[in-house]
Amino acid sequence: KTTALSEEMPEKENNPKKLINKIENYLDENKPISTIANISLRLANELKMSSDVEWLSNEVKGFYENLEPPKGGLELQKAKESDKHRSIIAELNISFKNGKIESLSIPMFISQSLYDVENWISQLPAVTQGIFVLNAPPPKLIVDELKVNPDKKIPYIISKDALNKIINGVKLKIIEFLERAKEEIK
Repeated sequence: KTTALSEEMPEKENNPKKLINKIENYLDENKPISTIANISLRLANELKMSSDVEWLSNEVKGFYENLEPPKGGLELQKAKESDKHRSIIAELNISFKNGKIESLSIPMFISQSLYDVENWISQLPAVTQGIFVLNAPPPKLIVDELKVNPDKKIPYIISKDALNKIINGVKLKIIEFLERAKEEIK
């Protein structure tokens, strides 16, 4: 059966109570979190919940202030308390001239959109055993100490569990957002 485009595209609903019901149903049905975040963003805009609009915009579009790495390598910095769900530990393997390989645990802030994170998870083949390789600039410390080219991307190993932590963190934050939204429309 072919479906008309109008059947595939959900109509733009702007009634806050209906949006809340839709978000709750989508959470129950385990729909993609990027879709749920988009609807939540629409609800936050309707209710003029500015801090939630900012947070949800970042989740949907990506955290732009972090998408362009600084020249000279990635700075290791702590995420804001409100964005801790985006902090993960990646593994970086360094091979030295003597043949020794050192594995370093590197804290990373994943700034890409939820849609990108979901795509990474869905594209992980079973043979990789839940490991994702993210090519990104080297940490500044490694640039400074080992004289690595800061413009050359290096492979960071990220577990599927770490990526799922981001998705689950957003789900929990959306559930908390829904409670605030319900209070707004009372």
